[in-house]
Amino acid sequence: MSVFQLLDAEGRPRQIEVDDILMICPTAQGPQFHTRDGVYYYPYTLDEFLMLLAHRGFERLDRNNIVNMRQIRRYDPKTRKVYFDEGDSPEARYTTVSEANVCKVAQFFREREERYAVAPVGAAR
Repeated sequence: MSVFQLLDAEGRPRQIEVDDILMICPTAQGPQFHTRDGVYYYPYTLDEFLMLLAHRGFERLDRNNIVNMRQIRRYDPKTRKVYFDEGDSPEARYTTVSEANVCKVAQFFREREERYAVAPVGAAR
């Protein structure tokens, strides 16, 4: 069984089986998925994606990202960046954390009962 994670007309997440889709129509806001039960929408904004993924551990950490919290390996409080790789290489993947959302990162590490690695002060990025 193949399913799409889509949004209903009220913006609630729904799983729609591919076999139940009658047609897909393009719109300025992205494709509409028509079934016998209604019309569903593909997530278009980060907020809509967050509605679909929050239950899987995703959080908004800054206005321009949503992050899979389970993939975070360390946090640098000086630069307010979370890193998805263990090492300190210049190619390390990271994203930013807004000041208002620093508490989410701290809570995440507390809940996992892990000590997070803090980048050395003055470390080049």
